Amino acid sequence: MRSMYLIGLGLFMTLAFACKKDEDSNNCEKLKGTWQLESWKEGNEELFGDTIFIGSGVLQFGELTDLHGDFTLNIDYLLGGPENLSGEYIVNSDCDEVTLTPTAGLATHYNYHFDGDLLYLDVTVNSVLTELRFKRE
Repeated sequence: MRSMYLIGLGLFMTLAFACKKDEDSNNCEKLKGTWQLESWKEGNEELFGDTIFIGSGVLQFGELTDLHGDFTLNIDYLLGGPENLSGEYIVNSDCDEVTLTPTAGLATHYNYHFDGDLLYLDVTVNSVLTELRFKRE
């Protein structure tokens, strides 16, 4: 009886880890598409909104090939106008980190995860946590 219990537990653990890996690998593909900015926080201070600092933003991830793809990020600042960035993105093999490298700029590494149609990106620079939330278009 004890051996049946151990076999059952072993099968359960195998299936649980196999399903987790499948879910993670889909996170790479889930990035593809157009995402509307809903929140931009730096150090717990919200910078997104009609009366604050950032009026709107759109992030677009292109087709992913061998964990690489193209991206564009369009941000409309209330003071200073629009900023349009484009470049390459690279996803790590665990599909939980993405590196955005603008054509004329330095790479930034973000942790990311999904909650339904929401994409969350976060990065810490100089001890300040920046958290971005996007909704799939």
